[in-house]
Amino acid sequence: MKKAIHGCLWCLPLLLSAALLCAFQKNAYTEHDFFAMDTYVSVKANGASNKELKSVQALVESLEKTYSRTDPASEIFRINTSDVTSVSAPCAALLNRAFQAAEITNGTFQPCLGALTELWDITGAKHLPTDDEIAAVLPYTACDMFEISGITVTKKDARAKLDLGAAVKGYAAEEALRLLQKSGIGDAMISLGGNIAVCGNAENRNDGWVIGVRSPYFPETLALTFSCTDRVIAVSGDYERYFEKDGVRYHHIFDSSTGKPARSGLRSTVVIAEDGFVSDMLSTALFVMGAEKAAAFYESGVYDFEAVLFADDGTVLATDGILESLHLLPDAKTENGTPLALAPLTKNEKTHIFD
Repeated sequence: MKKAIHGCLWCLPLLLSAALLCAFQKNAYTEHDFFAMDTYVSVKANGASNKELKSVQALVESLEKTYSRTDPASEIFRINTSDVTSVSAPCAALLNRAFQAAEITNGTFQPCLGALTELWDITGAKHLPTDDEIAAVLPYTACDMFEISGITVTKKDARAKLDLGAAVKGYAAEEALRLLQKSGIGDAMISLGGNIAVCGNAENRNDGWVIGVRSPYFPETLALTFSCTDRVIAVSGDYERYFEKDGVRYHHIFDSSTGKPARSGLRSTVVIAEDGFVSDMLSTALFVMGAEKAAAFYESGVYDFEAVLFADDGTVLATDGILESLHLLPDAKTENGTPLALAPLTKNEKTHIFD
């Protein structure tokens, strides 16, 4: 991982994209922007034809039609509204990966929270459910509510519903990048929501792409930068989709053990990995774990990744493969004016991955 990550101080011009910003020189790239998966998607590639850029859009739209929770034509929607469903082989494979990841992360990543997502409706009705309402749906938010056999998915209770929103955008970003690479494109960037997939180098650079990370304390500003290539970067934070009531922020990253927004002491997480599914999935899982368990999970070596965690108090914790490559911007601070401070992500000797 260290070979693909390099420190870099300058990062202009910057393109704001969801939770990340990516530096590039506009006139060196063919570009294509479109809306899919409930977010704006930006494709930039060195020497790509219009046909190749449009093929990326077609791929992302196809993946949306497969994995959308709300599109009646999608395979996930059919699973959620049927007792037994036959799905495509790629869908079955991704579901198996998601269920395995849920087990490995002890449910801090959980692809079966559809009923809980609908109950809270963070971006719609913004419903603040009672404890009784949450307790009524929690039994139906675990993977054992589903059985996958080949390409057949059987649901054990009608109230159980899938939601792959915490992993599918990273997966799609990587798939889109691979499609360009198969066409011979060596320098490209895919920005899809809070996920960026990059390969090769930005214009006039030989150290990859400069990535700027938004501050979770002041999301309209940057907190830090680093450069990387041949990676997918994913961000999860409490500042993008949320509502407030009586001075309390209720965000969209749920703790499957409580049925409520995670309160782990973190404001946002950044994960860098070769695998887009892994980076997206872990950005949620680490957020729910909190710093100490995230450190223990990193040291376990189950997945190959690097991470940056923004804590409530303004401490920016980073894994050893990226720590020295990060550059905090001098004006980065918390809401109360505390300057951000870099520190290594280390676990307490008594901390186990999951106590």
